[in-house]
This record gives sequence, C-alpha cells and structure tokens, in this order.
Amino acid sequence: MTRNLESLENRGWVGVPDSKPLKVLAAELKARTAATVFLDVSPDSPSDLQEGMKAAVILAKQGLPNRPPGKICLDTEPSTRLEGMKLSTLTQRPAYAGIKQRKKAVSRKATDENVKQVISAIRLQSNLAPTIAQVWASVRHKDFTRQVRNFLWKSLHSAHRIGSFWKHIPGCEDRGICQVCQEPEDLEHIILKCRRPGQSEIWNLARNLWLKKHPSWPVLSLGGILGCGLTTFADEKGRPLLGDQMKEYKAASNKGNHTAAVIQQPVESKMRRVGMINDDHFVDGRWNQVTIQSKAPTI
Repeated sequence: MTRNLESLENRGWVGVPDSKPLKVLAAELKARTAATVFLDVSPDSPSDLQEGMKAAVILAKQGLPNRPPGKICLDTEPSTRLEGMKLSTLTQRPAYAGIKQRKKAVSRKATDENVKQVISAIRLQSNLAPTIAQVWASVRHKDFTRQVRNFLWKSLHSAHRIGSFWKHIPGCEDRGICQVCQEPEDLEHIILKCRRPGQSEIWNLARNLWLKKHPSWPVLSLGGILGCGLTTFADEKGRPLLGDQMKEYKAASNKGNHTAAVIQQPVESKMRRVGMINDDHFVDGRWNQVTIQSKAPTI
C-alpha cells in the first residue's frame, strides 16, 4: 500500500494473493480527502506503541467470533476503483498471467488423483502437508533440468502414451499391457514394479549414490518420486537436511526416475516395439548420460 500500489494497479493486481480486499482497501484510501498515515510498529518501537498494537490485536480476536455470518461486502465506488491493466506498462508475462487468471482451469480427474498421491506421499515421508500450488511449483524447481521438469509435468497430468492411453484405440489395446509382466503398464509399473531387465538396476544405482553419504534409502513410491522436489529429510539428531544434501536426493531420485522410464521403453523405445534390453553396459551408459545431462552434484 505504501510502496508498490502503483505497480500493482498497473498490472491489474494479477497474481497478488488476497487481491480483492486489497483493491477495496486501496479504493477506500483514495476516497479519503485527508492524509492517511501508516505507522510501522516494530520490536524497536517505543513501549507505548507496542502495547497499543497488542491491545488492538486482542480486540480484533475478541470481535472475530462476534462477526455476523455471511460474506463481507467488497463493493466500492466506481470512481475510486481501477480495473484492468495499464497498456503503457503492459508486458507479455503479466498479460498472459491475466488471461490465465480470467480463464477457469479445467479439472482433470487423473491429474487431481496424481496430485493427491504426491501430497499423501510427502505427508508420510516428511510429515509435511504441501498445498496443491506447492506441488506444481516443485515441478519447476531450479535443481531440475528442463527435461526432468517436462517429465514430471507430463507424469502429473498422466500425459505419457502408456497404459490406459491405448485402451480405447482399436487395434492398439495390447500396447497398454506390459509384455513381460502381463499387467497394465502405467507409470508406477514402469518405474517401480516392472521385472524387465534394467529397472531394478537403475534404482540400485540411485540407492548406492545416496548411501555414499547417508545412512538409509527411503521407501520408494510413485507419489514420493514425483514430489521429490518437496521432500525433506532429517539427520540422526532430527535436524532437517538442507542445501546440497537435499540436492543429492533430488538428483538421485530424478536420475533413477527418468532413467528407469527411458530404460523401461514406454516413454522412449518401447513405443517403437524394441526388444528387451539385457546389456548391463547399456543401463550404466544411460545412467551416466542422465548424470551428465542433469549436472548432478558430485558425491
């Protein structure tokens, strides 16, 4: 309100949390004819100001339960309300964000289920309850390469052409069944359950990479793998691992995740119906290739 009001109004309040009440507050302040002064009360402020702030907080808490039910009126005078974006300061990024904000997102059942699976896995693994927005933000984590980000995004949307994708395509139904395990070939089966040569070897490499510096390798699940950008661990004293230690887990998990998907064919060569891979050197080569591309920290 004191520093960024002009820029927020120029961009139409796009992407600003709680923008509706803030817009009303800005309109009410503009409607005032007298000067409005804001006082910042910090721990270094005089004691009388701090006591006054504490008293105001107590009164607010006391009055909250007595507030009449119903929606708060957010109507303002049209003359004090600014709508839309200022064209002279408009750039492509806020314009695109504004279009997305006005357009209602279409809910997809498969995507919602995958996101819930990630939240549940992170809650069990790290005792945290991430929000849906945090799940999507973790896909774009700065430690992930563009290839890994695309893979995670498509995985959360169930956009890979595997499993049930082929179910309703005449003549292609057999492509949704693993030819080795004779089970539906969804992403969880490809990454964690398939008995095809290469899958277990990849996760052994990821596990050995992690165990070089840490005492135990976590129990793997599809939700935990897709949400590895949100995962946190604690040391023997219960202190959270930070910095490079968490980068190591993300690197190991995503290298195993992405390499297993490549080796297990449906994401890459199985769509072309290439035969089984039995060469251990090929598996090691794929692992090293992903290691180099991901620029993972050296352990």
